[in-house]
Amino acid sequence: MSNQTLPNLFKSRMPNWVFIFPNGKRAVFSKGMYMTTDPKEIAHLNLEIELGHPAMYVDPNEVTVSLDRIDPVAALKGRLRQELLAEIAAEMAAATNPANDMGNSEQGKLKPASTSDIVAVTAGGDAAARLANLRATVQKVTERTEPVKQTGPVPLQIPAAETSTDNA
Repeated sequence: MSNQTLPNLFKSRMPNWVFIFPNGKRAVFSKGMYMTTDPKEIAHLNLEIELGHPAMYVDPNEVTVSLDRIDPVAALKGRLRQELLAEIAAEMAAATNPANDMGNSEQGKLKPASTSDIVAVTAGGDAAARLANLRATVQKVTERTEPVKQTGPVPLQIPAAETSTDNA
């Protein structure tokens, strides 16, 4: 409704009733209000009010209806859209501001990550040095341990179940 005119609001002293125009069209007053944008309807209802219609009147403080009253959700969406667009425009202005120097950056050749790189990343240093230290530590640990003595299978011994000879 942003590109259309706001509807005129006609109020009624009766909460719910129907006014019938000379062409047969109905103006349904609901909750004491009727809204229209049709110029012929507006002119005819204004004429009826001027001639002293007992139920209809126009509130001078509310000749047209705001979008908030017609559809509050649509009005809220419109306000939020305007705020969001203003926020985006402000961020774009800040990003393109020549006084906001972000420095220079250089992009090198992309190197895919490998398991040797992960060690360095988690340890916080050079991968080669960390990996060499890790290999040396693993070798020292494996040299100190004695080989496990392998034995043959151990027979499983199950105790014999006691049998009862008592037939009572």
